[in-house]
Amino acid sequence: MRQVAEDVRRRFGPVDSVISNFGEFRPSAPDYITGGHYWLSLTADQLKRFSEMADDVLTLGPDGVAEVCRIAGARYVLPYAHWWADADRMPDGESDLIEAVARELAVINAPTKVVPWRIGQHFAP
Repeated sequence: MRQVAEDVRRRFGPVDSVISNFGEFRPSAPDYITGGHYWLSLTADQLKRFSEMADDVLTLGPDGVAEVCRIAGARYVLPYAHWWADADRMPDGESDLIEAVARELAVINAPTKVVPWRIGQHFAP
């Protein structure tokens, strides 16, 4: 994603918003989401060595999100896909993830602002 952010910034300039999962999502079992359909995106080699992938991270995590925002020159970052909750609520644990991303943005001096929106809300910069 860092390379994508670099390419987007080079081609189009700074972006208004990045929308991303803030957590660290790790594989735990080949069929733990949708009965295995999700893992059809893995290569045959990855399926063979799935048990060795336990330390792999499928998402950026707070530090990666902050870095992508800095590279892309994002004005805002919004959390996305942190499981489920009712309308106008934040999913469990999302406040902690928002704080973690805000800390990482501060560490790298990125001016990106975290927007803690709730399910069903809209955002217009």
